[in-house]
Amino acid sequence: MEDLNDFLTGDTLTAAQFIQPMSEVQNIIEDLGIVLTNADLNQLGKAIAGYVANGAFYAESGIADAYILAQIGLKQAFTVYADGTKVSFIPGNDNTGASTINVSGVGVVDIRSPDGTALTGGELLSGVTVSLRFDTAAGNFRMLEVYQATGTALLRTVSNKLRERVSVLDFIPTSEHPAILDGTTTFDSAAGFQAAALASLNVEVPRGTYLNKSKTSIRAGQIWMMHNPTIKQDGVAFTTILEADDIAGWAILGRTICKGTLVTGSDVGAEIGLVVKGCSRYRVEGYTAENMRSHGIHVQVGASAPAPRGDQGQFTDCAAHQGRVGVEIDPGASSEFNVFSNFNAAGNLDGAIIGAGNSLFMGGNIVDNTRGITLVAGSNHAHGSFIGTQINHNNEWNMKAISVLNGHTFSGCHFFGNGGATSPIFFENSKGISIDGGIIDCAIRCDGTTGQNAITNNYIPTTTPALFGTNPEFLRILSNWTDGGAWNINDGASEYSLVARGTSTQAIPSGTVLVFNSAEKDKRSLYNLTTGLFTTPTAGVYAIKILITVSGSGFLAAGTSFVELQKNGVNQGFVGMTPVSDTVLVGSAAIDLILAVSDVVRLVSKIVGTSPVLAITSSRMVIELDQ
Repeated sequence: MEDLNDFLTGDTLTAAQFIQPMSEVQNIIEDLGIVLTNADLNQLGKAIAGYVANGAFYAESGIADAYILAQIGLKQAFTVYADGTKVSFIPGNDNTGASTINVSGVGVVDIRSPDGTALTGGELLSGVTVSLRFDTAAGNFRMLEVYQATGTALLRTVSNKLRERVSVLDFIPTSEHPAILDGTTTFDSAAGFQAAALASLNVEVPRGTYLNKSKTSIRAGQIWMMHNPTIKQDGVAFTTILEADDIAGWAILGRTICKGTLVTGSDVGAEIGLVVKGCSRYRVEGYTAENMRSHGIHVQVGASAPAPRGDQGQFTDCAAHQGRVGVEIDPGASSEFNVFSNFNAAGNLDGAIIGAGNSLFMGGNIVDNTRGITLVAGSNHAHGSFIGTQINHNNEWNMKAISVLNGHTFSGCHFFGNGGATSPIFFENSKGISIDGGIIDCAIRCDGTTGQNAITNNYIPTTTPALFGTNPEFLRILSNWTDGGAWNINDGASEYSLVARGTSTQAIPSGTVLVFNSAEKDKRSLYNLTTGLFTTPTAGVYAIKILITVSGSGFLAAGTSFVELQKNGVNQGFVGMTPVSDTVLVGSAAIDLILAVSDVVRLVSKIVGTSPVLAITSSRMVIELDQ
């Protein structure tokens, strides 16, 4: 069209000049394929909208590494590469290295990556849309996005600022979406997850089934919004699905299933649903792992411990089923102070393995695993809690503590077994573990002499649990009850010895130490049945009750007889002996003593008469810690 701006008022236009602007308008309309009609006076606006919508999208007809673009239809093409010119196209061939482009015959120029470096191959994929922008200063087109092939998968890295929110489906070819949605996918989606993680701090994973053959790393401050996806493994790649490594402030929210390929206990492989290493201020909610050959959740030691202490993470409404290990928390300062609320583990080889200190589980179920809860030793291990957890029907053990020295608390928990010695509560060379205020209907086993553990204030159903092991004396069993009253296995007191002269008489002339040679209740063997000495294990006030019967002769004529109660060889009190005949003396006493650790208590005869002997069955002593 000629320049008509020089015409002045009163000048005359020829017919050809007059029609030029209207022809320009008409051409714009018709180039978009719109049929001219006087019934529609918005055709120009529609044509302009068409140019805006897809005017930068071109057809591609070149070969690999040399791409030729042409405008689609009758649309007009630009004639020079201006700064910021944008074009989009779908390559017909993957690039194999450095690549060029010629748009509408304007000229051949390089295609470069967003940072200006030459392409190396795999950035342009057949059938996948690519967008470019011209950089006048550099004289080439720069990719706005990079697609890199990883096997059959894609990695799309956004070159400009992070998006406010992305979906992993944005980074997976649309042709794969139907199979993802109906659960039949064989496409490796891991690169799409990885690209989404790089593209935004807010990542959504829509409903569907995704196959991930490599790990996706969660970023600091990132939130993953899960909309009931299943993220599965293939039984070949054996990888971690999601990992957070020494970062803070991240979250996985919403129902998620990470699914492995374990079918039988012999299936092995490094399949892990979620790994957390040394993180802080994080939250995992609604996560479930199924059939993992290694771990559903593995909290590992990180590079450094978060500070302040207690600033680690929370797991809420999470679960692990039918895998090798439901959850394991490795011992170490950087894996401590995790809180699990309503965690469920069922059908695993190991429900929960706890090594790190200060791990807290509230509610939930550890049920029907081969092994339920295992507490293990390590750096600053144990001294955590299970509160209100159902720990039932785990075959090899419901709970086993192995060389735990810092204690652990089970409060309000229920332990139900599978009968007999199966599913026991098992203490092995451990101390300081308390099981209080729950229900126990499984065997209790204690091996090792490391220290004492406590079973207190629990309801014991009618079927009395078996108490066995090599060292049950290291269990403090107090204040438990059955439907008929106090449990008959309870200790009489926290320290308690009931001994008697039960198998033979003892000659006790004056100066002899009385020996009660039969222990009716002396679980911790505090009373020596050979020497007659009681050694104090714990400082406190001890109540000592004594009942003595002596037989012999000449008691009426001999005068006063008594028995001394001595502490460390010093008299502390007397048991007065009264003759009921010339041949029998009886005496009883109740004496409280303040004893220190390792004090030695004994009874010494001060009997006068002929051939006095300590009678069997009717001679006994009780020593118990009062306070």
